[in-house]
Amino acid sequence: MTMLPRFFVILTILSALAFTFGLACGGDDDDDDDVSNDDDADDDTSDDDTADDDTADDDDDDDSSTKDGCALTMPETGNLVADPSFENPDAGANWVTYTAGKMLGAWESTGDGVDHMGTVMQAGEGDQCVDLNNLNQGGLKQTLTTEAGQAYALEFCYAGNPSYGTSQGVKETEIFWGETSLGVFKYDTTGDAPDDVAWVTISVDIPASATTGASTTLSFVSKTGTPYGPAIDAVVVTAK
Repeated sequence: MTMLPRFFVILTILSALAFTFGLACGGDDDDDDDVSNDDDADDDTSDDDTADDDTADDDDDDDSSTKDGCALTMPETGNLVADPSFENPDAGANWVTYTAGKMLGAWESTGDGVDHMGTVMQAGEGDQCVDLNNLNQGGLKQTLTTEAGQAYALEFCYAGNPSYGTSQGVKETEIFWGETSLGVFKYDTTGDAPDDVAWVTISVDIPASATTGASTTLSFVSKTGTPYGPAIDAVVVTAK
């Protein structure tokens, strides 16, 4: 009878120790879970930062600035072209039509005539430009003083009359140096507006063999058979 109570005492102590050990192990698991959750929270914060960065990048991509126009710089000397930017006479806030044979400064209107555009349309350089179509294919020409066998460089601002989207699309112009075609040039007015025209700069090398005399006629001829045609501005011809 004496050994039995002792046995129960020993068993009770062992059970208590096992229970205490089990609690200690369970506590460590909970702590580990807490650390894991903290890591997850850090990951979530990192993801939020990434999302914020993506939003900032999207803002940088949003470019709603107005187009800057033609990049051509008019030379102070050496340009063979008179009235290169069509600044005179003043066309006002709208436009003035020049039928075939009429003189726009030093330029002669050809074909179906041209429209001298005032501030109604953003110019490539200065305040005014020319739409090479009146109601159909028109053009401009000017006779320049040249030297036979001399090579020249032609540059000009090129676009099209977008006319508030009523006649948008590809506009075409063929350029002649005397009887020599310098090529057909295209401009797509899609997306342009009269006060926001994406003028481009056209550069053409004129070979020495194309200049055969003391004078040469430079001609711009529209190839677009509708109103609101190709547009030119800031015409420059210099010797190379």
